[in-house]
Amino acid sequence: MKKILSVSIVAVMVVFFVGLFSVNAQAETMKMVGTVSSFKISDDQKTVTAVVKDNKTEQNVTIVITDESTVTKFKEHVIKNGDEVRSTFEKNGDVNKARIFKKTAGC
Repeated sequence: MKKILSVSIVAVMVVFFVGLFSVNAQAETMKMVGTVSSFKISDDQKTVTAVVKDNKTEQNVTIVITDESTVTKFKEHVIKNGDEVRSTFEKNGDVNKARIFKKTAGC
């Protein structure tokens, strides 16, 4: 009986960890420092789509920002075109959703 119980517990743990790692494999976390090239505030004023030029690769990366306090900083022109920003975002297919989006000089 103890053997069956321990095998069952191990099986449940294996299923749990396989499921945990498969969810993380779908979205890749990326970090970058770059300059804001342009941004667009959505009509509902709840999201910002910013184009940031990566300092390392010189490529433009489009990042969607949904954090209310960061969106407010765009609306109040605290963050604007030409500002250097540090961003951590989830890359999930064609969508890059910001987790952290801050000016490098502090904001």
